[in-house]
Amino acid sequence: MLIGNMTMTMADNSVALELSAQYSMVARDAWLNLRSDALAYAFQDRPTSLITIDPQLYSLVHSWASPPPRQVGEVTVESQYFPTCSPQMLEEVARSEEFDRGLLIAVTLPPLAAEREVAFVQAIRTQWTNGLPITSEEFVGAFGDGLCFLWMNHRRPPRELSRHVNRLAELHRLALLTR
Repeated sequence: MLIGNMTMTMADNSVALELSAQYSMVARDAWLNLRSDALAYAFQDRPTSLITIDPQLYSLVHSWASPPPRQVGEVTVESQYFPTCSPQMLEEVARSEEFDRGLLIAVTLPPLAAEREVAFVQAIRTQWTNGLPITSEEFVGAFGDGLCFLWMNHRRPPRELSRHVNRLAELHRLALLTR
């Protein structure tokens, strides 16, 4: 039995998922599980940077030994590079309020000079407000109070992302509508 609806929109190297605004708590839990599984598929056991934009006192980044925050234009950015990510850590990210609000993103940026990381965050912030961000890295972020989820990977064909999302939707009993 299906417990909720979500819409999938495909682009050149990305998939955007959106949970129907008319959802039950059971569907919301399934949606969080789907996001957690997608993050694990994309980043588990891979080098990953988790970047927090405008971190707060309760921010997840404070539970990691992160370098001091940096100013990026008018926003503060705090990031942490992980040579490998555990499923538990990725689940914590997927269920965090910051991820819901688009303030915590996961990206396959290796430890870089601060300038490149700052340039990446500025590009994402600028493009995010104008539509889908463009990146050559694998990237996962949420927006719209966590009801929208964007997964980009230029190294995986859109058909592979689509198949994996279909499997996750089936696993979590979410009806998948394709645009």
